[in-house]
Amino acid sequence: MNNRQHSTDLGRKSTITAYTNESNSEFIGCEYWKLTEGVHAWSGGDVACTFTDAEGPDASAEMIRFFSDTTSS
Repeated sequence: MNNRQHSTDLGRKSTITAYTNESNSEFIGCEYWKLTEGVHAWSGGDVACTFTDAEGPDASAEMIRFFSDTTSS
């Protein structure tokens, strides 16, 4: 397990926990994001839409990053 801190350009903070195989520290493809502040809304969404929080982090971009990083060819 590996914890790291993340903050957006607007200062919104979160903690990311990436889970690893304990025997060889290999990433096993699971992340848990915990926002330390914010509202109940889609994180990083367009401010013009309802139930979105433009202050981020950008949940859509993070999902694309995660799946791009963990997809084997």
